[in-house]
Amino acid sequence: MLSATYLGSTRRAALSAISTGSRWLSSTLASSSASVVDASYGADRFSFSLLSSESQAALAECETNGTPLSAAAADDIAATLHDWAVSRGAVSYSHMFSPLREGPAEKHDSFLAFKSGRVTSAFTGSMLLSGETDGSSFPNGGLRGTHRAGAYTAWDVTSAPWVRSGTLCLPSVFVTHEGTPIDEKTPLLRSMEAISEASLKVLRALGDKDSTKVVPEVGWEQEFFVLDRELVLQRPDVVTSGRTLVGAAPSRGQQTDANYFGAVPPRVKAMLRDVQDELWSLGISCATLHNEVAPAQHETAPIFGVTNVAADENKLMMQVLKDVAAEHELFVLLHEKPFANLNGSGKHNNWSLTTSTGVNLCAPGSASFEQAAFTTFTAAVVHAFAHHGDLLRASVATAGNDHRLGAQEAPPAIMSMYLGENLTAHMDAVLAGGALEGYSEDARRVLGLGTRAVPPLRASVEDRNRTAPMPFIGNRFEFRAVGSNQDISTSLTFLHAAVIDGLEAISKRTDAGDSIRDAVSAVLADSMHVVFNGDAYSDEWAEEAERRGLPNNRDSASALGAIAADKNVDLLSSTGILEREAVFARAEIAMEAYSATIELEATAMLKMLQQGYLPAAATDEATTGGAASTTSFSADKAGIYGDLTAATAKLAADLDSLRGALSGEAPAAATKVAAGVASTMATTRAAADTAELVLPASLYPYPTYEELLFRHHTHSAYERA
Repeated sequence: MLSATYLGSTRRAALSAISTGSRWLSSTLASSSASVVDASYGADRFSFSLLSSESQAALAECETNGTPLSAAAADDIAATLHDWAVSRGAVSYSHMFSPLREGPAEKHDSFLAFKSGRVTSAFTGSMLLSGETDGSSFPNGGLRGTHRAGAYTAWDVTSAPWVRSGTLCLPSVFVTHEGTPIDEKTPLLRSMEAISEASLKVLRALGDKDSTKVVPEVGWEQEFFVLDRELVLQRPDVVTSGRTLVGAAPSRGQQTDANYFGAVPPRVKAMLRDVQDELWSLGISCATLHNEVAPAQHETAPIFGVTNVAADENKLMMQVLKDVAAEHELFVLLHEKPFANLNGSGKHNNWSLTTSTGVNLCAPGSASFEQAAFTTFTAAVVHAFAHHGDLLRASVATAGNDHRLGAQEAPPAIMSMYLGENLTAHMDAVLAGGALEGYSEDARRVLGLGTRAVPPLRASVEDRNRTAPMPFIGNRFEFRAVGSNQDISTSLTFLHAAVIDGLEAISKRTDAGDSIRDAVSAVLADSMHVVFNGDAYSDEWAEEAERRGLPNNRDSASALGAIAADKNVDLLSSTGILEREAVFARAEIAMEAYSATIELEATAMLKMLQQGYLPAAATDEATTGGAASTTSFSADKAGIYGDLTAATAKLAADLDSLRGALSGEAPAAATKVAAGVASTMATTRAAADTAELVLPASLYPYPTYEELLFRHHTHSAYERA
């Protein structure tokens, strides 16, 4: 990710535009960076500069003060959007929204209107601003029903539309007939406004009278696997669940460390270049592409952006990856753990807060104000993880991410922070009565490399700790626990809520008469137990974390209940991010999604065993004589096949229990049953993987790990269809 600190005047211009209600879009970026950005950048992303000055002012007033758009302004915006979209090949429009499920939703409506008995081409302001649909057919936690199903989509006017595949796409929210959110975006937008207000109050205590807004920003890093499509379609587990439910480890995994930053295979590179081209036209800067640690694993990352826009772009990028891969006869897996015994995929969220005057509150800076503000806001983040680690853990709790967290390639389920030795020492000094100022990026060391051929390097003040869920990275904090298949909105919404609580803890003390220094010190005194600069993968840390009172919810079944905990319901509702009933609904939806995923996976695994593994084992046993053979090898093989048969029967019985729980139990109770089935699946998988190693290759019914991971690496690139 290209860090916020290094964008200088361009960044400041962007944030100034944001604070005044102006849009920071491709045309502005192109004009300020003409040597870097060519005319194709953002060609399929709408630029608000195309609007009349009156419409731009109306949108700015809407964003800044919540003033509704007049019918005339809405019609003018719609007409401009329509003409631009048609010029880009659009024949329809869609309010793209993010229901509480995997993947966005879209309904395509033609640019048509019925007027005076005739059908005409039209796109009116009312068509632009909102749509109506059935809310009961989406996950809603009881907030909707067949007898009260009304729900609305509404365009987020701060996120620029785009044209793709003949459709004008309008990033939108999704709410019930009463206006209660049943989507990912609405709470995120509310949290962004709430954290801005809480931040401004603290900034005033620090002496900042000029900032009018604080903008949360994020730069996401998307990890994924790319496989041969033909082979994937022969794996029912991958097609159904996005991961391999059975499969013995390949001979070559990641033991030689040869894949990370290695040469991208030609066929995959051609596909990723096409992805990059399409993202470029959509105004998404695919700044980084590289191999990840596991074979067939890759990563891409853009330049950071304003959080709600970045979330929209991440969802769009995930879809572009899948679509372009199909054109190359490849298949993209976004699951957090597609292959056992290999690294899984995450989506690191590089998060920061920036004022309308261009100050990054998550970077120490050189000026005394910047240093004091950095210390203050860092204290709020530390408070967030110390007191709402359970909520933050729940925000990344999914059946897929359970396989990744704590598996030596991702942070553990214990939510802790890494500050580094120098920043921790500074915080300790504040606790001892020292000033907020004093920690600066000017303390970066100069590294001499022992050769005149390479100029000296400036090292960051702190080392990098990849084992922490939320490490400090010099000018931002990196929420590393988010899963690769997740919408980043909920994790960031909950993060904002938790940080707001830290900011309010500081403000309460300054309101009571404390100095800002004393207020920050008091908050740190109550929160520094969440800071751990060591190896968070170690068993010793789990023991130490327990002594510190930090929760360790190892799986989703134990983590998701925290969403509905009293303190978290109070937090989310008091900040205006979610209504109380919406919080309870969200907890129920998350539990149901977890149980449904386990049921789906167990069903797919059982079918593969009954229709593939067991028949193959029976054929082998009949051919070799099985248990009747006098050879020890055949006797061992018969035992292995017997273990697989028994494990399959146990899985079938447990799956029946889960189906019963899903039909009759409350979501929390069904989740516990699902967790038991997940454990049974792990045992069954071990039996299946052992059987695979003794089955003759000619009898193995599915493509192996070696074939899935490496076969397409031997292919040359070919032209996109």
